[in-house]
Formats: sequence, C-alpha cells, structure tokens
Amino acid sequence: MFSWHPLKSTDASKFARGFKILEADTFDDSWRMEYIERAITKHCWSPIIIKGGHRLEKNFLGSYICALDFDAPYTPLDCAIEEFKDFSHIIATTKSHQKPKNGVVCDRYRVVLWWERLITDLAEYKFNLSKQIDNYYSDKACKDGARFFFPCVDIVSSNGNGKLVPVDALPLVKHHAVSGVPLKAYSKVKSTRSLMNVKPAQTHRNDAVYGLVKDLIAANLDPRACLDVIKIRANGLPDEEINTVIYHLTK
Repeated sequence: MFSWHPLKSTDASKFARGFKILEADTFDDSWRMEYIERAITKHCWSPIIIKGGHRLEKNFLGSYICALDFDAPYTPLDCAIEEFKDFSHIIATTKSHQKPKNGVVCDRYRVVLWWERLITDLAEYKFNLSKQIDNYYSDKACKDGARFFFPCVDIVSSNGNGKLVPVDALPLVKHHAVSGVPLKAYSKVKSTRSLMNVKPAQTHRNDAVYGLVKDLIAANLDPRACLDVIKIRANGLPDEEINTVIYHLTK
C-alpha cells in the first residue's frame, strides 16, 4: 500500500494534491510485485500513505515502504544489487541514470524495500528511514514525511520473498530530574496551565504538549528535563507520546 499520481508534468509543484492510494484486498496482495513495478515506472509515487491525497506531512497516515534514492558516484548500481539481493526489494534506474547531472555521470537509481510492519507515527518513520539512509549512504534529503518521486525507468532487480527491514521504536529521550530549579518557576508558562486542563482523551493534547515543550526550552530548561516537568504537570499522558514530541523539538 502506497500512494501514486498520474504523470502529467515534470514540474514538482504540480503534485501537491491528487494522490491516490494503491491497495489490495489482503496484506499479501498489497505486495504483489507487478502492481508496484508498474506503478513506480508509469506514475509519480510516494512510499507514504497520504490522507486525502494532499501531500503534506500532517497528512502522513503511514508507510509500509522504505524508499532509498541513490545519485552519487560512490554508490554503484552493481553494489546495490548485491547488497539488497536477500531483501524483498525492487531496484529501478531513474531518468538521470548514467547521464550528466551537475557535471557528474554516475549510476542513479532507487531501492524499494519493505518495513517489517506498518509505521503510522511520523517521528518513528523519519527515525527509521534516517537509519537506513545512513546505513546505505543514500540521499539524505529524501526522508521527509511527504516525499514523492517521479517515475523510474527500468527495473533491474526484484525479489518478492526476501527479508524485511526491521523497525526500531523511537528511543526514549534521556532526562534528568529538575535539579535546583523550582517547578513553580514554570507555573507561569501559559501552555503549562492549558495543559493541566487537557484530559488524555481529548484530541488536541499533542498540540498542548508541543506548545509546553517549546515554552520550557525557551525558558532555558534543559530539554532532557522536559519529561519530568510534563509528567508532574499533566497526569495521564503516556511517556511515549511525550517523548515523540520532545524528539521532534530536540533532535
């Protein structure tokens, strides 16, 4: 399951809206290689399931696919074919493959891999994708939660029955107790007061936590201590939820 858009232009700005989700009736069917190979060579595509077809990070619904983009001379295509042969994968060249680009001629291609499970948290997606980008030296710019690609050209390797890419949970932010700083000093922070009135079941609690963390950092509180403060001020908010917000603001 991923998103696609008919190729109607070479202008990237024309592809903000109108993405459709390619899906099948069962989990296994959604990975049928012929569907995906056809989609990534005939259409613009995104490894992300996009809400409402509007390509914005806030519309990130999830991702089954780890997509890596290679366009540097130190990542030759034959090495990638060998590297990913044991993974479920598709490797396909791009239109700039072995053509001059910024004065450089080299192999240019994309690798489609599959996560071991659906990732539905944007921060977790970026964290795991960044790890794979660093592991394989692919393009670091291609890790946002609204990324799309123009069609690939030729499929050079594929395997539908290989290994999946492991998904690691977001690391907990290391934190220390608020030492020597009276908590009452933070009682004047506006978002702290508003957060105290937000019950865990309410829909805007993430926004409240986000505002609070920003205010605490602006008040020169060590970011590592933010978790302690929020836990004291807002009973019932899960640590994992708080850590996700802190990770966004302190990475």
